[in-house]
Amino acid sequence: MTTIWRRICLGLFCTGMLFSSGCISNRPQPASGASNERYWLGTYSAYFNTSLFQMDKAIRAACKRAKLIEIQRINKASRCLYLYKDIDGVKIDIEAVEKSIDNIKITIHIGQTGCKISSQQLLLAIDEELRILASNQL
Repeated sequence: MTTIWRRICLGLFCTGMLFSSGCISNRPQPASGASNERYWLGTYSAYFNTSLFQMDKAIRAACKRAKLIEIQRINKASRCLYLYKDIDGVKIDIEAVEKSIDNIKITIHIGQTGCKISSQQLLLAIDEELRILASNQL
């Protein structure tokens, strides 16, 4: 009798694992030009192989296309800081830091606690603008 229960429990466990693995693969696709994407404590970060100048242009174009209102922009030698807000007044912090030549780390924080889905959508828009800029240079 215990052998039957063990087999039933094992069968239910395997079925549950099969269904949960299907849910894991159904997540949003990462940006194609980004590497090492990470969401931690409300901040979404990724690395891009581009120059800081191109990243600056892509961030401003993506935020303009998303109809975000620019509050502040600080451009330094190897770092760009942006503060935007949307129509509802939610603040969006974007930071682009040049880690090495043609290697940029971008961090996005939306609102007070962060929003992973909105950060991914903004990152995809920035990646798309980078691809548009790269195709215009050819």
